[in-house]
Amino acid sequence: MAALALAFVTGAEAQPGTKDYKAACAGCVMPCADCMKSCDACTKHCVHMLGDGKKEYAKCAQMCIDTSDLCAVSCRLCARNSPLAADACQVCAKACDACAVECDKHPSDKTVQACGKMCRECAESCRKVSKAGKS
Repeated sequence: MAALALAFVTGAEAQPGTKDYKAACAGCVMPCADCMKSCDACTKHCVHMLGDGKKEYAKCAQMCIDTSDLCAVSCRLCARNSPLAADACQVCAKACDACAVECDKHPSDKTVQACGKMCRECAESCRKVSKAGKS
């Protein structure tokens, strides 16, 4: 969020009027929404696993909560072609990458693996928005 505020204050804006930017934003809305839902489901699953005494799910639960929030912000900003979407998506892509890495630590857990897959797809879409906003 600090990066978003800094970008706003310093006038570092993406180019929301460009065709590439609008297309990238449009293509990012659903991956962000889907990733947010997947992270929320994974958080619930991880909390259940923690309740069963499986402490190795703690970091995964935290990553999913944080990533879900960033996906929600990126989704909303992309939906309205905000000049801040590029910055939000840059942060979201990093969070999604980190969440996917954490999900990889649970290879036999289908719920967590599905979350990791969605995070990778979202990160790819977010990087397109970030790149389009820098051009």
